[in-house]
Amino acid sequence: MSFFVLLCFYGNAQTRKIDYIKLENSNAVLLYSGFEITISCIDNATEAHLTANYYEDHKLVKKEVEVSSKKFDLIVNQILKINNRDLVKDFSIGLDGATTSLEFGDMLTNTIKYRIWGLYKSDINTNYKEFLIAVQLILNTANIKIDDFN
Repeated sequence: MSFFVLLCFYGNAQTRKIDYIKLENSNAVLLYSGFEITISCIDNATEAHLTANYYEDHKLVKKEVEVSSKKFDLIVNQILKINNRDLVKDFSIGLDGATTSLEFGDMLTNTIKYRIWGLYKSDINTNYKEFLIAVQLILNTANIKIDDFN
């Protein structure tokens, strides 16, 4: 009997461990091409807050919207599918491509950041697939169209 009570208590104590997601893209060669999107959802809030800075027709656009916590959780679950070993298998380096960074963590001290050079939507059938799907989910959630990704 005490085992069952302990198990129920443990199950109810589970909370989301990722409070924010930050996606950035920059290209040193192309002006007006970068973007930054941050989504935060503290604990078990019913909505997440999304902020985005991106360029449209060479003008900086700033956007703030609320998205459902279910959508946030969908993105988190996709991020959790990313396998470090898969990313390392396709490492490439260069000077003239874009760099895409995906950072996530809690609001205090725990952060993980992936940074990939030369990522494009054509990488959907490579080891970058799960990373690229996460990028596309974030862009779609923000309702932003970036030709290199979606």
